[in-house]
Amino acid sequence: MTGALETQRPREARAFSLDDFGSEDPGMQSCLDLARAAARTELPILILGESGTGKTLLARAIHNSSRRAQRAFVAFNAAALSDTLLDSQLFGHERGAFTGAQQRLKGKFELADGGTLFIDEVADMSPAAQAKILRVVEYGEFERLGSEKLETTNARLISATHYSLPRFRQSETFRQDLFYRISGFVLCLPRCASARATCRDCCPPRSPRPPGSRARASWVSARRPRAARSRTTGRGTSAS
Repeated sequence: MTGALETQRPREARAFSLDDFGSEDPGMQSCLDLARAAARTELPILILGESGTGKTLLARAIHNSSRRAQRAFVAFNAAALSDTLLDSQLFGHERGAFTGAQQRLKGKFELADGGTLFIDEVADMSPAAQAKILRVVEYGEFERLGSEKLETTNARLISATHYSLPRFRQSETFRQDLFYRISGFVLCLPRCASARATCRDCCPPRSPRPPGSRARASWVSARRPRAARSRTTGRGTSAS
């Protein structure tokens, strides 16, 4: 579906906004409506959904529908990274900050200044990394690895995780103050029966789901252009 769309029509896919997408699923329609409302604000957004439900695609569409659409959209996956590598990737580093750091590197927050930073699998970050993210979200300040100079950024943060909302709220390893900072809007992408209940909690559907219907990973159908529509109804699914 959307994976095929991004592969075969990369320029058009990057330009897609929320107005280009729709769904026959009532719960997904409500999620898209909430995403459109979120795009009109500067509040941070948290996207919940299993792998393959289209979290990255939704984050990019929100960015393209926002006032930051002409600025950078930077995507980053925080899964299975050490604290040093996570710091380097998110905040940048100075030359000689660690073994192999041969030159200064700008981090994702700096690259996304004025635009949107999408952090996938945010729940996998260590408590130390979470504390640094909290500082950026609260004050827009950070330091490159190996530097004491204070840098600033005006990046809008969109985070995502495969955790369910109850699991995220009850997590003993994720800071609750950071959770509330990054969840100005919570969008839930349904895929299976267990996910549908969470989606109703976040985004109440306008009407009951028809008997026997299922929330699908291929929740997006492009309304335009027509050429893209045939690809969105294919067999593929979008990776998060």
